[in-house]
Order: sequence, then structure tokens, then C-alpha cells
Amino acid sequence: LIALRSLRFRDLLLVVLVKIVVQAFFTGTLFSYVFLFSISGGTASFFLMVTAEKIAKKKISLVGISVLGAFASNVVQLGIAGVLVFGGGIFYIAPPFLLVGVISAVFLGVSAEQFIRRSKWVAHHLLKTD
Repeated sequence: LIALRSLRFRDLLLVVLVKIVVQAFFTGTLFSYVFLFSISGGTASFFLMVTAEKIAKKKISLVGISVLGAFASNVVQLGIAGVLVFGGGIFYIAPPFLLVGVISAVFLGVSAEQFIRRSKWVAHHLLKTD
């Protein structure tokens, strides 16, 4: 979320892709169908958050952007899980899955906003105005 406000599109995309691949490598899911969940959810989240940031930069907080990203990621992952694993049973796990995603996103968004507001490093290195 902090990088969203400070890096260029291609650099953000690189960060997201490296994060997904490294995470999958360390968790042992790089060559499993679980990687499909990560790459699909991560890229959906990335594109929605970047779009929201560009369109409504001053009108949406990092909390809102975080919630949008989590929702996009969760919906895509639920769709894939419905097709590959759970079928119609996906409707039983969807509500708690989405709720946990939104709660986590709010916490992350608030944390990112607090960090940006309080960090001298961010103020000096990342938030320079042109």
C-alpha cells in the first residue's frame, strides 16, 4: 500500500510478482494449483488497487484501496476454488472468507496510513512532491 503511493506502475507490478513467487517458493506451493490462487488473486488485487489509486487518488484512503484489493483478490480466489475444488460448496465458505479479508484489509490500510503519517523516512524519501 505504501509502494502504491510511491512507485511507478512497472515497479509495483514487479514487487507484486516477486512477492507472489517468493512466497510460493517458501511455502512450497510454487508448482501446485495453490499458486494459481495466489497469482490470480494477487494480480486482480494489484490492478484494482492501481486503478482506484489513479482514478480517485485524493478521494479514497489507503483503507478503501486495501478493502477493494482484498475484495478483488478474494472474489477471484473464490471463483477459482469454486471451479477447481469446492463446486457449489463455495457459497458456504465465501462469507467468512470475505469477512476475514475485509477485516484484514482494514487493519492493513489503517497501519499503512499511520506509518505514512508518522514515518520521517517516508516523508523524506517517498512523498516528495514534484
